[in-house]
Amino acid sequence: MASGDAQFWTHLFADASGVPYAGVKVYRYASGTSNLKDAWVDAGRSTVDENPSLGDSFGRVSFYADGDYRLHVVTNEGVSLYDWDPVRITADTATMWENNQGTAYPPASMANQGQLFAVLDGSSKFQDIGINDTGTGFTSILPLIRASTYAGLPTSETSHAGWLRRLTDNVRGIWMDSGTQWFSTTAEVVNVIEFGAKGDGVTDDTAAFQAALDAVDALGGGIVDVPPGTYILTSVRLGDKTWLRGAGYASFLKSTTTSVQAGIVINKLSPQYTGATFTNILADGNKYLHVSDFRMEAQPVDAVSGNFHCFVHFMYANYCLIERIWGTHNATANTGGSGYGDKGIQMRGCNFSTIQECYLQNVPDNAYGLDWPGAALNDAAHGFYGHNALIRCVYRQTQSWSSGFCIPSSHYTLVKDCDAIYPPPVAATHNFAELGDECNGVMILGNRAIECGMGVGGAPTGPGVTNATFAENLLVSTSSAARITISSHFGPTNGVLVANNRVTGGSISASAPFWGGPLGTGSPCTNVVMEGNMVSGGTYSGMGGEDVLLTNLVIRGNYVYGCGQAGIKISGKAVQVVVSDNVLRGNGITETAGANGNSAGIYMDGCDGARAMRNVTNANNGYGIWAANTLPFPTGMDVIDNISIADVTGALKTQDQFGATIVVRRLSMEGAGSPAGVYSCMAGSVYWRTDPVSASTIQYLKQSGIDASGWVAVTAS
Repeated sequence: MASGDAQFWTHLFADASGVPYAGVKVYRYASGTSNLKDAWVDAGRSTVDENPSLGDSFGRVSFYADGDYRLHVVTNEGVSLYDWDPVRITADTATMWENNQGTAYPPASMANQGQLFAVLDGSSKFQDIGINDTGTGFTSILPLIRASTYAGLPTSETSHAGWLRRLTDNVRGIWMDSGTQWFSTTAEVVNVIEFGAKGDGVTDDTAAFQAALDAVDALGGGIVDVPPGTYILTSVRLGDKTWLRGAGYASFLKSTTTSVQAGIVINKLSPQYTGATFTNILADGNKYLHVSDFRMEAQPVDAVSGNFHCFVHFMYANYCLIERIWGTHNATANTGGSGYGDKGIQMRGCNFSTIQECYLQNVPDNAYGLDWPGAALNDAAHGFYGHNALIRCVYRQTQSWSSGFCIPSSHYTLVKDCDAIYPPPVAATHNFAELGDECNGVMILGNRAIECGMGVGGAPTGPGVTNATFAENLLVSTSSAARITISSHFGPTNGVLVANNRVTGGSISASAPFWGGPLGTGSPCTNVVMEGNMVSGGTYSGMGGEDVLLTNLVIRGNYVYGCGQAGIKISGKAVQVVVSDNVLRGNGITETAGANGNSAGIYMDGCDGARAMRNVTNANNGYGIWAANTLPFPTGMDVIDNISIADVTGALKTQDQFGATIVVRRLSMEGAGSPAGVYSCMAGSVYWRTDPVSASTIQYLKQSGIDASGWVAVTAS
């Protein structure tokens, strides 16, 4: 605007609903009076605007003015809306300047009191900002918002209410003086950069991270933000109610140390750090810890057993959440030495905690762990309850190492919608998940395991596993590694449900081995139910159980096909076994037809109190059912109401070497030749001949006896 020009003023008037006051009128008076005052239609003041100034159909009023005014606003109908006084509309050349910025402050007067002005250098770079607060000059306001140059905050004063300080010590961030006390305007959210972290991939940022974490811990908790960058760390510790929050994959926490340590991120009260002892985990441990949204890398330490060189390692902590961690161990092999120890994400002795949506790769030992709180603390009396979860996590292994999810000593734990992917071929000991050491109430539900298995183990001296569930999981392998194994090899196992799983290239089995000791000296495996599963394509038997201390096994309603050996195999004096309502098709494909029980649909040998009933066997490479006693154990087996269709060498084979009681009742089968003198079963069994010599020799009925006699051809009437 040119020097001496009037100042443009405009306003749009509308009601509370946004409807414009069309034709609104603005009466202009000198401030503090009822004397009319001029305004103009142009900046040069050549034409005086009418008074009142009239609004258009949109309720908009515009004019050029100079000075202090009283503006009385009325509707087109004369209803008073506003009476504003004073309204300063000034064109004083001493108080006006283009865009409120320049290389120096302009002259100041009472006419422009309260106005702001930005001072720039010759390249338009910001230098200062000031306010004409007194009417006599401009005062810089940067000291009110710049960081203080001393530790702590100045004394709160009423006259300083609204003042801001940006702290450079303790809890950084912007603070405001309320007039009685200073308070943080950033809600206990700090940034590691404020504490000196560089994130340049070279500087060790451990001290800066710890300073930020300690600062929020001193406040009773808060959020520590980590912006994108590569941060070199050894180990940092979280206190209660603390969230260490990254910005996703771009926030990279990298450990370059090969010294043995618990993890990159641990909790402050962890015995791994403090050496403290606990009497009650829930009461004495850390609480409400949260780590999220980082990429992490660790350097493994081979040949060291028991260290936990983790990405995150919490011990004796409660209500924790670890999520969205992308972790990789920088390793090409694990030589093991005295044992594997490098882990991924571990919660040891934690309660009510969750690991979710994480992706870990190439961890030398267990990738995820919910484990060992310590035998002396493993009960509710000592504050250990469990109730933890692993949800939507992924473990990918490019080498043949470790277990994906390790869950010993965990109570009431859920592993759901997770993936473990191994390269083929893989040793069968590499597991998606392994349970043991006092596990109770663990559910493995809806997961996917590629080239690995899952199951129950136990510890040599522990009370074992109770009330475990494996349900709706998918296991796939090209090397027969897709196995669900329920074993009491190292400790007792009781009450396991294996239901509705899909296993391709593997098996489902239960066992109570007594390896290396006298018969009956191992740990029992009892009350195991396998129901509704589909199993195919493994090298060995599709389903089964073995060993003298395996009792109360139920295999019911499963579909097993295309396995190298028997579809279902029960052996080794397993006690009280029920095999019912299963379909066994095309099994025993790697065995010589009919040479032994491994080519059968169902193979039971040396069992005590076993029943095979209401099963359907079809096109298996040997017999439909092979019931045998080739072991020196007292044996009793019943074969009841089963159906055999086109099994290669026949419906049934009984083989008794040690005086077993093998009872075959109501068998429905088919085959070439007459059943007389061939099939021993009880009265009521039916045989369909596939090569009848006449119409009267198609169907045979077992009318009497329990041996191979008593078969009568039935003539259709």
